[in-house]
Amino acid sequence: MSDWNQQYPLQRSYTFDPQANQPQNPSPSDKYPDKSLKASHIIATSNVPSRTIQLNVTELQMKYVLMAAEIDRLIILNSSLAREANMWKNKYFDLEKVTPRMVNLLSTQLKLQEEESVYKKKCFELENNIVLLGTEISRLQDNLGSKDREISYWKDRYTALEASLDNRIRGAIVTQFDLSLKI
Repeated sequence: MSDWNQQYPLQRSYTFDPQANQPQNPSPSDKYPDKSLKASHIIATSNVPSRTIQLNVTELQMKYVLMAAEIDRLIILNSSLAREANMWKNKYFDLEKVTPRMVNLLSTQLKLQEEESVYKKKCFELENNIVLLGTEISRLQDNLGSKDREISYWKDRYTALEASLDNRIRGAIVTQFDLSLKI
């Protein structure tokens, strides 16, 4: 325990106040607001040799400076983290503002994709129908060509028969005329 006291000499000494039945800690800062006066009070009220006290005061001042620097570092870090938290908070709210628009945009895009899918299906069906109609047109054109050939065939036969009948009728008329002349 004495090594601890030598290594960390800043310990509070408690005095007992019999009237209050409570231990009390005398605070030199109440009597001496200036730090140099505190140190001189500690030196004056201590039974430890003054050189040791001087070393302890120097150590304590160094600890104080280190702790003050650490506090400054933590304050800077805290403000940096607070700025970062505000940045993320702002990003969150910005995203939250954009989200309904994005949802509307995505739902509109989805509807357009569905409509596009329906139109593509209709286009596919119409293209198939066009192919079928093209095939039917080709078949009907072939039929028309066949009917044209059949009409030509029958027309030629009719014309030949008519010419043959005309020749017979003329021949019969001529024969009748010849017979009537002979009679």
